[in-house]
Amino acid sequence: MGAGLDHCHIPGTGPVEAHLAATEVELGMGIHNESGMGKIPLPSSAELVEKMLNYIIDTTDTERSFLPYEHDGKDEVILLVNNLGGISELEL
Repeated sequence: MGAGLDHCHIPGTGPVEAHLAATEVELGMGIHNESGMGKIPLPSSAELVEKMLNYIIDTTDTERSFLPYEHDGKDEVILLVNNLGGISELEL
């Protein structure tokens, strides 16, 4: 699941309409400007990670499908951060 503060801007194209306010983040935004699952007020990074993990591993949501997650009593999950080429390594 991804989160975005803005949509992709293609060099050489004209100005585009802003899709998100400066105080919003879009969850589930696609890498080709596909709309995400929704916009939320900009949370802290810890709150954003918690919200995203809940969407990914909460099997009680009947609107989505999940692969079985065998956690064997452990409460640790690995988080892979991928910037899709949008920010520098220094910022990442």
